[in-house]
Amino acid sequence: MKASQTMRPFISTITASVALLLGIQHNVHGQGTLHAAFDGPPTLPPGSAAGSANYVEPGQGVDVNARGGGFTRRWSGDPMFPDNWTAYIQPGQSQLLFFTYMGAGHPFAAVSVDLALHSASSLEPVTVQFTASGYSGGIIATTAFTVAGTVDSQGQPAFQTFYFPPQFHDMYYLRLTPATSLWSLDNLVIYVPEPSALALLVVGSSLLWAARRRCIHTGLEPREKHDTIH
Repeated sequence: MKASQTMRPFISTITASVALLLGIQHNVHGQGTLHAAFDGPPTLPPGSAAGSANYVEPGQGVDVNARGGGFTRRWSGDPMFPDNWTAYIQPGQSQLLFFTYMGAGHPFAAVSVDLALHSASSLEPVTVQFTASGYSGGIIATTAFTVAGTVDSQGQPAFQTFYFPPQFHDMYYLRLTPATSLWSLDNLVIYVPEPSALALLVVGSSLLWAARRRCIHTGLEPREKHDTIH
C-alpha cells in the first residue's frame, strides 16, 4: 500500500478532530451579555396570561424552572397589570424560581433585572430576594431589591431596573426565594464568559493525541523505517 493511501485514514481522523474542536467552540453559543426578555413562544394576544412551570428563552440559553408551583407569563395590555409593551413573568407566592444557563451546565454572572409590582390593586412596596448558588447548590451571595409603588402615566405599576452586586458571578443557579407578595419580572440580563483560548487548545491537543494513538494502535499510521545491517 502506498504511503499516501496509508496516511488517508490518519489525515481524515485529524480533520474530524479539528472539525470537532471548531464545533465545540461554535456550539458553546451565546457567550457574552445575554438578555432574557420572556417574549418567546408561545405568543398570546395582548392582555392575556398563561401559567407555566418551565420556560426556555429562545436563542439565549436561559432556562426558568419553578419548584413548588408555577409562574405566570403575562403579555402587556391589561390595564390592571404592568405594561411595558412586551411579555414578562410573575412568580407565585410559594415556589422557588431558578434561572440557569443551558441547563446549569455553565457558570454565569447576573447583571441586572427589571422588577415591578404585581398589579394596580396594591401599590405597597415589595422586597424580592435573589440568591446566587454554585454547581452543588452552595450559596455564593444574596441580595434583596425593594420594588417601590411606582406607576406610569396610566396608573399601572412601572418596571424599575435593579443591578446585581459584583458578588453575583461564577454561579450556576440564580434563585428567587418564596415571597409573601406577588410581583413582576422582566429583562433579566446575564453575562456568560467566553471559553478561554488555552482551554480550547488543551481540548484540541487531547483530541489530536487520541486520534494519533488510535491510528498507531490500528496500524494506520506509517511507522519510521530503520536500516537493518545483515
